[in-house]
Amino acid sequence: MASKEHDSIPLNTSTSFTNASGPLILRISTNQTAAHTPPPQQTNTPADAQPSSTTPGLPPPTHPPRPFIPLISAPLSHFEHFAQAEHSQWLIDVAHDICDPAHRSGTLRRLESPSYAYADCTRAAQTWAPVRPTDPLRAALYEYVCGRPLPLSKISRREGKSKSSRGGYADSETMRRDVLRRDGYQCWLSREHDDDAGRFVCSHIVPKRMGGPVSAVLLARFARPGEAPIPAPTGVFDPMYGITLTRQLHSFFDDYTMGLRRIDDASTQQNLRDGYSQFH
Repeated sequence: MASKEHDSIPLNTSTSFTNASGPLILRISTNQTAAHTPPPQQTNTPADAQPSSTTPGLPPPTHPPRPFIPLISAPLSHFEHFAQAEHSQWLIDVAHDICDPAHRSGTLRRLESPSYAYADCTRAAQTWAPVRPTDPLRAALYEYVCGRPLPLSKISRREGKSKSSRGGYADSETMRRDVLRRDGYQCWLSREHDDDAGRFVCSHIVPKRMGGPVSAVLLARFARPGEAPIPAPTGVFDPMYGITLTRQLHSFFDDYTMGLRRIDDASTQQNLRDGYSQFH
């Protein structure tokens, strides 16, 4: 499960979250998360690459543990923009994707009352309601609940673009060539075709600085029970970690202002911070 903590969200203050102008907040209880296991320290990045201070696997911060972990939050209108006609089904799917992508075994619930103290875990008079797929989204507190501990991964906050060494540049060029050939010199989203690939970029779906071992662990979590295990890539420059995009689309994807969501085998939805579209 990936989590980005939002320090700006107070955890023990009295605030209303059931009015249309308030935020929608998704959280999970800290007790629901399994202990973090640091990944192997070796990586498949070039030997002279400098590790970031936010590289996954470093000792966890020393601040006191919180009773709840905030996963995502924003004004209700932002969620409605992306959910469109899917309503609460969209939020249920996102909660599964964040918390338990392989098993999707948890459920989503919404705090009905009290509406003024969403984070006080000691209150005994809380009323929760199960979230149905057809429910309209509300400016309220949502919580993901699962009957077993869920592994919690880390997000490495980027403080600048990655810089490749000579060895890394050669690996990137090899990866780009292999990905373009695999995709038939066609953009994943726009479906534009370009034989000389001058307008295309091999866009990394996993940041290079995460390293091969961490990437393999995250990939394994998306394997569903009963399915054949996904072959472990050889490193972060494995073609499995790249997709072909036009330079314009890559600029949004690389800047984390565009996300991709699979609809079905023939459709991929693109979510832009200020736009919404679906490709077939």
